[in-house]
Amino acid sequence: YRIVTTPAEGGLRGGIFPTGGTVPNYAVFTVMVADTAETCRQAEAAGGKVLVGPQTAPTGLAFAHLLDPSGNHFGVFTPPAG
Repeated sequence: YRIVTTPAEGGLRGGIFPTGGTVPNYAVFTVMVADTAETCRQAEAAGGKVLVGPQTAPTGLAFAHLLDPSGNHFGVFTPPAG
C-alpha cells in the first residue's frame, strides 16, 4: 500500500495498492464523514446501496463503500479519534 499526498495543507490524500485480482481494479473516491454507520443508514434511506458495510480498521479508521442511485461507487470514512 502506497500513500499518495499533495503538498498543500489539507490537500488530497489517498492510497494505491496492487489488487492481485482479488478486488476490482479501479479508483474508489472517498469522502470524510462524521459517522460512517449513520452515513450508510442515510444513503440507504435516500435510495443508495451499501456495498461494503461499516468496518473499523485496527487503527480506528471507520470506512464503508456505497453505491448511489445513479450507479456511482464511492467510499466514506471517519478518521480515528484524536
